[in-house]
Amino acid sequence: MIEKTNQRVVILLTIDCLRYDHLKSSNYHRNTAPNIENFIKKGTSLSQAIVNGPETASSFSSIFTSILSYLNGGFSPLPNQKLIFPQILNENNVFSYGIHSNPNLGKYFNYHRGFNIFIDNFTNDLNPEKIDNGNRKRPSLKTNFLKKIQEIIWKKVVEDLLTKISNKINFVDDIRSWLSNFNIVQERIMEINQKGFTASHITKKIIEFLKYYKSSKSLFIWGHFMDVHWPYNPLPRNLIRVANYNISNKERSFLLNKIFWSYNVPGHYRENKPAPKLSINYLKKIVDLYDGAINYVDENLTRLFQFLIKKYKKDCLVIITSDHGEAFYEHEYLNHGGQAFEELLRVPIYIVELGNEPKINKIEDQVQLLDIAPTILDYFQIGVPDYFKGITLLPLIHGKKIPREDFVITESYKKVGRFRRSSKLGDKILSIRTNNLKYIFDEELKKEYLFDLKEDTQENNDLINSNTADLEQLKNIRDKHLSEIKQ
Repeated sequence: MIEKTNQRVVILLTIDCLRYDHLKSSNYHRNTAPNIENFIKKGTSLSQAIVNGPETASSFSSIFTSILSYLNGGFSPLPNQKLIFPQILNENNVFSYGIHSNPNLGKYFNYHRGFNIFIDNFTNDLNPEKIDNGNRKRPSLKTNFLKKIQEIIWKKVVEDLLTKISNKINFVDDIRSWLSNFNIVQERIMEINQKGFTASHITKKIIEFLKYYKSSKSLFIWGHFMDVHWPYNPLPRNLIRVANYNISNKERSFLLNKIFWSYNVPGHYRENKPAPKLSINYLKKIVDLYDGAINYVDENLTRLFQFLIKKYKKDCLVIITSDHGEAFYEHEYLNHGGQAFEELLRVPIYIVELGNEPKINKIEDQVQLLDIAPTILDYFQIGVPDYFKGITLLPLIHGKKIPREDFVITESYKKVGRFRRSSKLGDKILSIRTNNLKYIFDEELKKEYLFDLKEDTQENNDLINSNTADLEQLKNIRDKHLSEIKQ
């Protein structure tokens, strides 16, 4: 165990589905997150941050283990031999607090290990029979039956009744808009919409814990926010703030259920006739709702930022990032997972050390989410394990160059265009990204793609048949990586 000379604090804030290019600092036409934008002026923005998985399960596996998801036994659930960095923190006398409401990140998937406090809103909300994991006791038939009855009663009686009432009474949206000005009512509305912890709830719990925490131990806090994930259903005031208008509850339901799920995989995966081209008007409104959801998270984070700035004058590192992006029909689909295009792979990483001005405010070097765990360990003055594949980013933000591979691998499994948890359930989808090129291997479609990211940022011009030298090099990297997988 390494003795620490003083208490240090690291706050990791992860915002599900947050795209890099929907923030003003990335030249987006809207200021969706003014409070984040103001806070990150105190730190460093890494503008070429790439995820190692195109959806939550594979991406968070890489974030928490600093090992690519295919390796060391897979990722969903995390096998016991695949340590997560909070376990290393625990061994080195760092107190860890985590709070989230993503069903892929709970105790069932082994993300609780090492945390002293782990608040998991979805611990018992998964059906193990649908997950490729043979080591856990399945619920009894009686338990499943009673749970199913409960779900039917809630869905058919309560939710359907409320939906019918709101659809028939025009002033319901006006009432909802007015009620959303009251914090208690606001939180209840958001929890019903999202079926989980809201940004308001998570920031409140983190602040309450920090007020309570009196130990001299160094401290790690992780908060994961689901509000930007589908269904994007921001409060009226947040939508109005970014888009200058509101969308009724009835139209939101139509956009987020019927329209969104008609385009959640590319057309060539659909067994029946492909859906017609997505209306520009529908797409705009869906994006508006997404941007409004970003603003809702930002609105709540400002309370946390203000608290941290007041409480910690030094020795506090704040990292803000996302597990993956979101597709808005750039390649004829909505949603995420099962693909490996830039709209899913490029995310923000902001690093702010309170009380310490960075030497560099913006870094163009390509980095990856594998680097998050080594960065956190390094800040706590804990040795980074040799088997970690990522590298600490602290030297980079202090103006030093760091030796690293010049490519990033992103990987997961899919079937019929949708995410799967293992090779038994789906086929490989893998990308290798350099500063200039992007190679994609799609095992299900038996296809490969090659894009020049400098000349073709939208990935519309496939060069797979016209760039032999670079292609062979990237395929060699792929083959070497895949040869390391132990089934």
